[in-house]
Amino acid sequence: MVTELQIALISGILSMLGWGLADFFAKKTVDRIGDLRTLFWSQIFGLVPILIYLFLNFKLPHLTLRLVLHFILVSFFGSFGILLFYRGLSKGKASVITPIYSSYAAFAVFISFLIFHEVIIGLTWLGLGSIFFGIILASFDYGEIKEVDFELKDLSKGVLETLIAAIIMGLYFPFWNSFLSDTGWPVFLLLNNFVICITVLIISLFKKFTLRIKGRNLWVWLLIVGVFTSGAFLTLVWGFNKTDFTSIISILSAASPVVVIILARIFLKERMSLTQKLGVVLVLLGLIIISI
Repeated sequence: MVTELQIALISGILSMLGWGLADFFAKKTVDRIGDLRTLFWSQIFGLVPILIYLFLNFKLPHLTLRLVLHFILVSFFGSFGILLFYRGLSKGKASVITPIYSSYAAFAVFISFLIFHEVIIGLTWLGLGSIFFGIILASFDYGEIKEVDFELKDLSKGVLETLIAAIIMGLYFPFWNSFLSDTGWPVFLLLNNFVICITVLIISLFKKFTLRIKGRNLWVWLLIVGVFTSGAFLTLVWGFNKTDFTSIISILSAASPVVVIILARIFLKERMSLTQKLGVVLVLLGLIIISI
């Protein structure tokens, strides 16, 4: 029989893989078509896995007007977090922006602990800390920053937007989780995508900005970003719904920069620095500690 902890680990790892793959391609689309178009069309494509899951596991949630309004408000709030992350990604270096954004997991842990009174034992804190510091080390190539023509102003590009995004998402996930205990949670996930799309449409109308794009390769990248992002959300919410280990799932899912580095090493033949290797080891060590 699968335990709650095992479900939490599976949920967090699958979310980590999904977001890692999505971020790997998101940088390309954001650089080409901007943050608004990337967010809008990736969310449209992201409806596909959610609709498939709904078709196979359709259950209507218990809806009240207050619950729906609460969810829409939280999703509206979260859409700005994702948008700010994409904006930061378009301005700065992926190796700098990604770990800063991933620090939302630390905010989520403290919110779950302080507000929702999630019980976190000492050994789990150690594992979470190992994973968090592993994310930071794995995402920065300190040797490259030191040796290549790198200026402090390059580090600051997109950092403010990304820090705000991390704080928003750190608040977003625990509050989002707090009212997804209903068995019809995939419907809420579908609603979340619609709220994000509507938010982007409203912003684009105010800015008089067209969301139309051209380019076959871009559509493929957007499809990949959308499908893997929604897949990550599906597994994340499944874990939230089945277990009380919000902190473990949140911080494991935030280890997506490690996936990006590994993919870059395999497909782009990028070498990993000593600090990045140490970071990957710390993440794996954290996984082992949490599993004990």
